[in-house]
Amino acid sequence: CPHFRRGQQAPDPDISDHSSSIHTHNNQHLIPSSTMDSTTEATVEEERIDEVSRLEQRVRDGGLEESVEKHRGGESSKALLERFLTANKGDIDAAVSMLEEDLKWREQMEIGKLASMTSVEVLESLQCAQAKPSLDKILPHGFLGFDRIGRPVTYRKITSEFDAGKLDELGFDGDANAKYNSWMLERTCKGMGDRGQWVVLVDMADWSIFQFTPRNMGWANAISELITKHYPERMGKTFIINAPYVFGACWQVAKGWLDERTVDKIAIYSGPDQWRGELEKEMSLALLPEELGGEATPSALAQSFDPAVLQQN
Repeated sequence: CPHFRRGQQAPDPDISDHSSSIHTHNNQHLIPSSTMDSTTEATVEEERIDEVSRLEQRVRDGGLEESVEKHRGGESSKALLERFLTANKGDIDAAVSMLEEDLKWREQMEIGKLASMTSVEVLESLQCAQAKPSLDKILPHGFLGFDRIGRPVTYRKITSEFDAGKLDELGFDGDANAKYNSWMLERTCKGMGDRGQWVVLVDMADWSIFQFTPRNMGWANAISELITKHYPERMGKTFIINAPYVFGACWQVAKGWLDERTVDKIAIYSGPDQWRGELEKEMSLALLPEELGGEATPSALAQSFDPAVLQQN
């Protein structure tokens, strides 16, 4: 598929990038390490190494080593543990608890098997294969390619037809939503060798305030919880584009579900005059769907997460 243009190669797999400075549209960012006193920087690094070492020991003591090894994929065990530690702000007990729950979930979901499926196979396993055409129309989604530093870029559009109740009628209920989104996230991880972070592009051009219902928000919140619980520190950046004016008020409610670190990684823009320049700094605009001025066709997007198409960068 010609629209899958790749960026630079992904970073060294043994170097976690989730602690790097993340710039947002309002120029908020972490303090660059260059402004830190070298002694302070060394002390912070030593403390971090010690925390990871203690977490590794807890993993060994808890008999979790084999399960971590089974599910880490191409990510080093240290990088995996550091993600869970970062997500829990250095709290080792909380990191262990979160890791235990994640490993149980991965066993129950048979994540390894799920990650090898096509979109049709996933929907067939959920007995709602007939929902595929409607799902692609109501909620267009896909893998676009890689940004300028090698991070995978995924795409979602919230159309005016989106209604969680209608998806239920198609057999695509809450459980199906969770499994299908788990599949997309796992396929994204495979595309980046299970290392580093991803970028998400959300197009809100057709969204209406009338879609801001408890049922629809519950559907969206379920995806947010899935990412928070099982893919900590995977999101590098989310661009919400073509957001209507009233979305700002809704965002004040929605962001209450998210932690501060996640909110800081989300940039919201209205029209193309705002977002095109910012997006072009991060990725080639040729990666975008045709309706946004890029080269990704609807038919290609519909298959873009499948193993035959999305392979490691």
